[in-house]
Amino acid sequence: MTDVGRRFGSVPIYPALAFVAWIVKLYANSTGSLPALVRPMLVGLVIVVALQLVITAITRNRHLGATLTVVLFATVVGLPYTALLLCCVLIGVTALGITKRRDIASLPWAPFTRLLNIVGVATLAIVLVNAAQAGALTPVAERGTVRGPADPSLPDIYLVLLDAYP
Repeated sequence: MTDVGRRFGSVPIYPALAFVAWIVKLYANSTGSLPALVRPMLVGLVIVVALQLVITAITRNRHLGATLTVVLFATVVGLPYTALLLCCVLIGVTALGITKRRDIASLPWAPFTRLLNIVGVATLAIVLVNAAQAGALTPVAERGTVRGPADPSLPDIYLVLLDAYP
């Protein structure tokens, strides 16, 4: 296995990938502009990485910390099937450790991290392809209708919004 392959399997990046895929999916289903995606993406990534670092420090295991981060993230944002699947992985690995009389920190987490990193990359790729096919990732000028001079025969329409009106 190459050095890149070993690093890809040993560094859990799937919590960040899951967050990015979730934000892109939300954006693709909205009518927001592409520049509006940058700020929530950066703020959310900082929060997810900070949460992963805190949970990793508490558990003293980067693989377990990443898995618990995704379980917490999926639970908070309302992805119950993802949270359930990862809880089953946690229970399975823990049961494997109990049968071999190991503590939870010394369980074989690296193969699951490698698998979940691959699933995270594939999920993000699928979400990006779907968003691109839907036209959500095209710049606003290309996505909107062609603007020309207003027809003078059309009536003038005024919209008055009161202060603090949502």
